[in-house]
Amino acid sequence: MYRPAGFLHDLYLSRWGIGPDSAERIAGQILNRPFDDDGHPLPSGDLNTSPPLETFRQLVEKGVPVIGICAARDEWTADTTRAALAAIRGRLINCLVTDAETAINLLAKSAHPV
Repeated sequence: MYRPAGFLHDLYLSRWGIGPDSAERIAGQILNRPFDDDGHPLPSGDLNTSPPLETFRQLVEKGVPVIGICAARDEWTADTTRAALAAIRGRLINCLVTDAETAINLLAKSAHPV
């Protein structure tokens, strides 16, 4: 679940046009671009200057290494396993650097797909 709290988190939700009640849809974010459990982009507002998520998907399809980095203690995503799995499912990354806890959780989820 996407449960960070505080002023900065609320500011980004506001910029993305996502109310606190809809924040549960956010599985993770890449360069300030939020996405859902299937890796589909969610609104990220007009002020975002980072590449759209589709750019990462196109690079993955071309075989270009797109490296995601996450660890169990992430300031934005309370569930890094969910975020990493969504990025992989959505073909937003094709390489992952993570900690042991997240890796073990990912392996457990892959043995029992959701």
